[in-house]
Amino acid sequence: GFRAGQRVMGIVNPRRPEGGAHCESLCVPEASLVPVPARLSLSEAATIPMNGLTACMAIEALLLAPGAVVLVTGATGALG
Repeated sequence: GFRAGQRVMGIVNPRRPEGGAHCESLCVPEASLVPVPARLSLSEAATIPMNGLTACMAIEALLLAPGAVVLVTGATGALG
């Protein structure tokens, strides 16, 4: 569904056998990518996948009951 030259972002596990977490370009499944919104720079977009997935994993690790409330402090940091 992407077109040639379209700006996309994704995340790569740095421990995968193929490597690729710190390279300029690599080949990944299309399902691993999403379009970069026009209002974001590539530098801004690059921060979203890791921070978002880290937050999601942290919340999942808490095993909270449905409807539970979580207070997030330190929201000025990279993950907050």
